[in-house]
Amino acid sequence: MDRLSGLVRPLLIVFLLATPAIIQRVASEFSDNPYLRPLALTQEGLAAANRDLGEGPWIKVRVGWGDGYDGALSREHLRQVIAAPLEHQTDRYVVMFRDIPGDRVDVRFEVGANSYGPYSPGGVVNGLNAALAALRMEQSAWKTKSAFRVQK
Repeated sequence: MDRLSGLVRPLLIVFLLATPAIIQRVASEFSDNPYLRPLALTQEGLAAANRDLGEGPWIKVRVGWGDGYDGALSREHLRQVIAAPLEHQTDRYVVMFRDIPGDRVDVRFEVGANSYGPYSPGGVVNGLNAALAALRMEQSAWKTKSAFRVQK
């Protein structure tokens, strides 16, 4: 009896410590919300590390920022305009900025072999819709291909 009561306290502590992580993991699995995943990579961290994006399709958003651009739009605001709708739909995207000559800003979306754009900052919504539709098709094709892939 003493031996059993000595195990109850450590097991209770382990249970209480593990419960929040288990609840969060179960919630992320059922809701498909990428922000509920424990210890998930952020998109900025992934881009900064310049790692391979892993298997499966991604939306690569390439923003060409004119070095002579003097509009009211900032890079951070444009990143938020692009990322906000994508965050609600998927976690498989990365936004990359590059400097280009001229005074324009253009946005291109790449999903697999498909490229959409260039779009002006005002037309980004059209590109987002096209890229998300392409991502869903690519993911469906990827799942089909991976189901028939021979494991080595």
